[in-house]
Amino acid sequence: MPRSKFNAIEKLALINEFEASGLSNNAFEKAHGLGEKTVGRWQNRYQRDGLDGLREAKKNHHYSSIFKLQVIHAFLNGEGSAQKLATKYG
Repeated sequence: MPRSKFNAIEKLALINEFEASGLSNNAFEKAHGLGEKTVGRWQNRYQRDGLDGLREAKKNHHYSSIFKLQVIHAFLNGEGSAQKLATKYG
């Protein structure tokens, strides 16, 4: 079962609709029954990875200890919130 009720094309359509709507994130998300900050996460992923960033993952990712430490150091150095770093590092 997919984690999202929207496929990548539907997510992109909602991003485009949001950008054209002039509504705030909260108002748009409420009107479409989306969770808080969903559209923003989709926008960030689309900017970073294109349409592939909007697709559901087929399997869990496994990260090396070195990579995890890099992300932890970035967080502790104030390079961004946990959410921003998660988007940045994928």
